[in-house]
Amino acid sequence: MMAVRHRAVALGGKRMAASKAPVPFRSPILRGSGGGFSTSASPPPPASFFGRMWASYTEALIARPLLVKGGAASLIFLVSDSATQRLMNGPEAEWDGSRALSGAGFGVVATCWLHYWWGFLEVVVNKRLPTGAYGQNKFVNALGKVVADQLVGAPLYIYSYYCVTHFGKEWMAIREGAAGTDDDDTGPDGGEAAEPSGDSLSSAVSLMKDTSDRALEMLPDTLLRHWTLWPIVHTLNFYYNPIHHRVLVQNIVLIFWSGYLSHLNNGGLDLVTPEKEVDMVVEKHQAEKRA
Repeated sequence: MMAVRHRAVALGGKRMAASKAPVPFRSPILRGSGGGFSTSASPPPPASFFGRMWASYTEALIARPLLVKGGAASLIFLVSDSATQRLMNGPEAEWDGSRALSGAGFGVVATCWLHYWWGFLEVVVNKRLPTGAYGQNKFVNALGKVVADQLVGAPLYIYSYYCVTHFGKEWMAIREGAAGTDDDDTGPDGGEAAEPSGDSLSSAVSLMKDTSDRALEMLPDTLLRHWTLWPIVHTLNFYYNPIHHRVLVQNIVLIFWSGYLSHLNNGGLDLVTPEKEVDMVVEKHQAEKRA
């Protein structure tokens, strides 16, 4: 009887000790792309400065993904375009604010689109080409995302870049010119300036059409250059990185690539327009006659 009593006391003590054990930390970080919570012990705070910065960035990224990704991309496009202007035009050239700001605006739009586009790819490709519990078919899964992204996402990205940046730059220049005309023209008694002639809506529509035609002409050559770099980058990106850090990898490469796109967008890509093609044919005939 005493032995049974001692066992009951010991069992009760073990249960009380178990009830006082610390509750595991439920991390809000998503496991891969499937969602849910991961249960683990609360991690100690990072000791290094860069470790604390990375932890703060990750927390902000999870809490406000669009704000963090869009803000980083806009800053990268702004700085990269400004640096490209200085390198290509020289330090004495005037900074083109409309060109840099239109690039920054595109960075916000494109990054928000990539956030949802890559999330869509994650769901669809993971359903069609699932990876095993031990990473089986992981490379095939990543390759499927890259193929879909480069055949669908890349042309839309480049076309949108040329449209948004060129339209933004030209439209700001038109509005600045109209404002300058308003300042110079005054009424007969020094009153307010007359309304500028022309319909703003028709001007915007015409500019949009010209911008779209220009973007379509520049798309094939730019896409071929795009495919020399980005398939490799994104294969590694989709294979090794979790979904919430993939846009960060793209933004790091964009530090250099966005400057190159800005160079192509502002005279670096030699387009053979119909007028230029006629001039080339005329020069060829003249050279044949001289020979």
